[in-house]
Parts: sequence; C-alpha cells; structure tokens
Amino acid sequence: MIILIISVLLILLLTTSIYHAVASKIEQDKYPPPGQLIDVGGYKLHLYSIGEGSPRVIFDHSLGSLGWSNYLVFNEVAKITKVVVCDRAGYGYSETSPKPRTSAEIVQELHTLLTKADISQPYIFVGDSFGGYTARLYADKFPDRVVGMVLTHALHEDTVLNFPLSIILIKIVFLIGFKVTQISANFGIIRLAGLMGLFEFFKKELRQFNQNDLMRLKMSFYSAKHWEAMFREVRDIKPSSEQVKNTGSLGDLPLVVVSVQHFLKRSLLTFFLPLKQVDEAWTKMQPELLKLSSNSKEIVAEDSGHFVGIDQPEVMIKAINELIDQVRSQHLSKSK
Repeated sequence: MIILIISVLLILLLTTSIYHAVASKIEQDKYPPPGQLIDVGGYKLHLYSIGEGSPRVIFDHSLGSLGWSNYLVFNEVAKITKVVVCDRAGYGYSETSPKPRTSAEIVQELHTLLTKADISQPYIFVGDSFGGYTARLYADKFPDRVVGMVLTHALHEDTVLNFPLSIILIKIVFLIGFKVTQISANFGIIRLAGLMGLFEFFKKELRQFNQNDLMRLKMSFYSAKHWEAMFREVRDIKPSSEQVKNTGSLGDLPLVVVSVQHFLKRSLLTFFLPLKQVDEAWTKMQPELLKLSSNSKEIVAEDSGHFVGIDQPEVMIKAINELIDQVRSQHLSKSK
C-alpha cells in the first residue's frame, strides 16, 4: 500500500513538473520581457523604462517582489517623467547572479545596468522595503546622481542588526519556507496554486491588475529562481545592513518616508501569523529613516500593509509626484 501511494505521488509530481516546463515555455513566448535584458557581468538583468522627462525615477522593489509589482504606481508617474523599473537578479525576467545578494553587490549591478542602458542622471530613487537599502547605498556611492528619495515602509539597519530572538526565529522559519517553496516551484506546485486563484484570494488587491500585468507577476513567483533570490537576500540581510550602516547621512536631500500601520493587512491568513513583533520592529524603523535627511517628511498610508504599491498605490503616486515637483522647483531656483 505504501509503495502504491509513493508511486502515485511520484507520477503526480512528474506530471506537474512536465506541465510546468511546457507552460513556462508557452508563457515566455506569450509574455516576452517588456524591457531590455542587459549583461552586467556574465548574467543579464531586466530594465524597463517608460515616459520622458527629468529627473528620472528609479524603482527598486521589495525583497521577494519584483519591479512589475509597482506597475500601478510607475505607470502613472510615467505621465510626467521618465521612469525606470529594474528586476534584481533572480526576479522577474532577470537571470540569477552568482555573486552574493548583498546590497553592495546589488548597487554595483544597478549602476552597471543604468550606465549600459544610457539612463542619464539626475535620479529620484524609490526604495521599497529592502529596496531602501539600495537607494541609500547608491546615493552614498554616487551622491551627484541622486536628487531625491522616497522610502516606502523601508528597512533601517539599526533595528535589523538588533532584531530580538522572536524575529530571528521568524527569519529562520521563512528561510526554511523559501527553500521548500523553491523545490515546490520546480515541481509546478506554485503554478497550481496560481491556477486555483490562491494569489488573488489571499491578496485581493491583485485584482486591480489587468490580466497581462498580473501574469507577469505570477510568472516570476512560479519560477524557482524567484524563491532562491528571496532566500539569498534574507540570508545576506545582516551584511547588507552592515554595509548601509557605514553610509553617512543624506544631508538635506529631499526625502519622503511612506509608512504604514501594519506589516500585512489584517485577514484570515494573518490571524495565524505572529505579526505583532514584526509590526513593532517596523514601527521603530520609520522615525530613524526620517532622521537621515534634514529635508524629510512622512506620509502615512493608513489603509495599506507592507506592499503600498499594491494596497494604496495612490499614496506612492502622490509622494513621488510631489517630490518631482519639489526637485524641479529647486532646480529652477538655482538656475535663475
């Protein structure tokens, strides 16, 4: 009986694996990269740009997300300036990188990407969660290129480097979960979850996306390399935090900090998750981010969870557009 059950399971896994491989090939042909795939040192990263104008707005997404998750935001911002959206290595259409997934490596890859794509300065950086590390490190390394910054429910290194034991244990659980999910993705299990509509069931805000754009999101999550990238970035979060800690202040750089009240919007799923400690940790980070610049302000997305670009895109759009106006006004004043 046990042999029969194992045999049936193996046949099912083989079937789902074959289906996943065939479906992936069909999707890649139907939904090709909307932007450019650019070699940054033996592997290619995806960069998509839309709109015209200056300053250029550079988006770096949260850990475990991808550039297209902010589609509802950047598509609106592109109406008034040029927007650049990148997928970090392993996410979306980008290939996996053999290098460590620390913020220092990510910044170097991004700089190479922007240079090869001929995206001229000045830049406003939009750092979403972990992407805030990228924005700050880039501004520290290339201060003459960055004229403004939006940090959306971003990390602050002091809190990360001093996480309590409860958060460290949650991190370990997530790392194990990412590895299990990576294996499951190879067998097509995540794809089956997507076909059953579980993505939209647990995150109803995804229903705002049209079918094509939602499919671009799902394609990344169906891929094992997406979950591998998540695992590696979380694993390297400590060295990334130490790298950011070594940066200086942002001086009087225009800075907008978009904060939220809860890491995840309350639902049946979150009821079973130990989110109190996570909420407390993120609440500590936001005031510290405001101290990074003498020219900062906070905007609270009151009806949003961690993923502001999906939960309350209008808040991010307003923050970015106002910062663009501020930077342009300052530039005009200096030129007179």
